[in-house]
Amino acid sequence: MLASATHFLAARSKSTTIIARNPLELAQKLGVCGVVADWERKHKIAAALELLPKFDLVLSWLHARGQWLAPSLEDKLVENGRAIRVHGSRVKMPTVLPFGARTDIIRQNIILGWINGVSGRRWLTNEEISQGVMGVILDATQFKTIVGTCDD
Repeated sequence: MLASATHFLAARSKSTTIIARNPLELAQKLGVCGVVADWERKHKIAAALELLPKFDLVLSWLHARGQWLAPSLEDKLVENGRAIRVHGSRVKMPTVLPFGARTDIIRQNIILGWINGVSGRRWLTNEEISQGVMGVILDATQFKTIVGTCDD
């Protein structure tokens, strides 16, 4: 769902790592590192993270089973690095979600909503999601961004 945003980041980064359930095809296409993440095998993901260099930006979309990883990702950030987290529409106040203890990084939250149309509500397309994410990547001053709407 974040393929376009990943392309965007990879084109602007010296080094990119994709950590996902199935990252290898996209990683190979982009010529970047891919790390397979099975959320149930926490020790394997933690070990893989230890081998990676520090990040200056981490973009994460962690579903409930993977939210334990947020502090570990933040721990890999350099001082003044940016943690951009994507959240589903159920999250209205992402500040209540677990974050690491670091105060020397920038945290940005993206809440995915929906589009209200003539024929009713529809979910965002993958491209709409990526466009919203790319806007936040370009603007480090957006601390809470809603893509679409969360209003009925």
